[in-house]
Amino acid sequence: MHEATVAAIHKTINMLRRMKRSPKQILQELEQDYGNEFSEEELADFVKNA
Repeated sequence: MHEATVAAIHKTINMLRRMKRSPKQILQELEQDYGNEFSEEELADFVKNA
């Protein structure tokens, strides 16, 4: 796992939260952008723990 990628995921989550996106919508966005690098479960953990 690259630290830069993880940092980018956290920035994306924070930006989408400021835009009032639901956790489900945030997860969908992350799956589109990072789905080939991380599993759905890993991305869901990022959303929960960010």
